[in-house]
Amino acid sequence: SKRLSPVLAENDDCIYCTLEKKFVYSTNPSSFTVGLLFIVVSSHFCLPTSSLQPHLIDMMKAVCVFCGSSHGKQSLFAETAEALGQELARRELALVYGGGAVGLMGVIADATLAAGGKVIGVLPKSLAIKEVAHEGLTEMHIVEGMLERKSLMARLSDAFIAMPGAFGTLDELFEMLTWTQLGYHAKPSAILDVDHYFQPLIAQMDKMVEQEFLKSKHREMILIDTNPANLLDRLLQYRQPRISKWIKHTSSD
Repeated sequence: SKRLSPVLAENDDCIYCTLEKKFVYSTNPSSFTVGLLFIVVSSHFCLPTSSLQPHLIDMMKAVCVFCGSSHGKQSLFAETAEALGQELARRELALVYGGGAVGLMGVIADATLAAGGKVIGVLPKSLAIKEVAHEGLTEMHIVEGMLERKSLMARLSDAFIAMPGAFGTLDELFEMLTWTQLGYHAKPSAILDVDHYFQPLIAQMDKMVEQEFLKSKHREMILIDTNPANLLDRLLQYRQPRISKWIKHTSSD
């Protein structure tokens, strides 16, 4: 393997190097030995070093919530977002989210703040320019783009919850699940299934298992509940199983 001179980001939790325009990170940060290569769009994007090795959550401090920038058709979506925000504040868990003031994003941020909780927003520069940024948060991080947004939200959070949303919500949820599956972190991911919104998606994941594209143990990593308090209880009790990603078939020949 080839050794590189590291380039440290402003935060020491983050390490990235460049080699022939390819992003690299080391599975052995102390020696900066190249462990894996990623081709990336932005040279500023990096994975947190704290996420490279599986770990157990001894004390959850912050929960990231992915949700829609619209309110959705049913009033229950906003009511549940408000309830989750209140429950996070009651438990003194910080909310990490996409930084918007619109839709369910705005609802959960406002509810958490109103209940005395801490809210950390992470918003791409392009969206901040469009004036969708929440102006009353505890902390706001403006980042270059969507890749940096997901990376920072992952680093700031101990667990992830998806509420009803669209493409962005699903992208963020499955990115975090994939990082867990590949062993980049051991942070739990969950679905708050409001009004059975996610049932078709859950059925599709079960189909993945049935057709042997997904291991049942990996399917079981996704915690699903309809009640915010119950879901947070399950996240606090979660322990990541150590299993290989790959499904191996034994030939009969």
